[in-house]
Amino acid sequence: MKTILFSLVFMTLSCVTTCVAQTMDLFTWQNGTVIPSSSSFIKYDHQPSAARLAEMQSKAKLLHSIPVQCQSGQYKCNVQILGTQGIDEDESHCYYQFELRDQYQNTLLFTRRGSYLPLTTTRALSKNYGDLNYFRKIDLDNVTYALIFCGWITGYDDELGEMIIVIVSKNVATLVYDGPAAAITPADFNSGSFSMDIVTDGTDLFNSETGLLNITPQTVGNRTKYRIYKSGNILKVTSWTTGNGPVLP
Repeated sequence: MKTILFSLVFMTLSCVTTCVAQTMDLFTWQNGTVIPSSSSFIKYDHQPSAARLAEMQSKAKLLHSIPVQCQSGQYKCNVQILGTQGIDEDESHCYYQFELRDQYQNTLLFTRRGSYLPLTTTRALSKNYGDLNYFRKIDLDNVTYALIFCGWITGYDDELGEMIIVIVSKNVATLVYDGPAAAITPADFNSGSFSMDIVTDGTDLFNSETGLLNITPQTVGNRTKYRIYKSGNILKVTSWTTGNGPVLP
């Protein structure tokens, strides 16, 4: 009987250990400035040198210029989607670089190229292959919002697409996430209830015949899962392995 009771207690403690979510802030505030919380969220940091970037800029082709602004309307910028001269977008909607530029002065606020592969629409996060959004905007307060960009998925080598999250506050942009990601459920991109469940490990998640992601509770299994969600004027990240994830406050 004692052995059975010990086994039950051990199993309960093991479940508590593996099921309790670990939560941290994706970024913090310091005197009104956005501070990324951990370099572990910025795994892809392979950007061209300034000289190489300038050379690329001379060949860049502006595909789209999309206006965005903070909730108060005080700060406005354009998100510019850039490709390459002579190469038009195809049905994949791939592009190579985005820029954030002040709407009034056209000054460059931030730019980022896809670290390994092209960027595309947010289809891997919405789980909708017809998704034509080049980014998603999540308002955090009257002068601050998050912009979420998504990378192309090849279906080879178990590599998930790149996800980039930039926080823009008073037209100052800060990179807080750049790494692999694919949604395990369709993300809620509503600013009031934003929540996104992702995995960062693509091992055995691709259909070998179609090259498409095959994400189910069975294929995801007990690998680590992450939920990025809005809490006040910051984004938090919580991780878990088993079950459907924690209940948000």
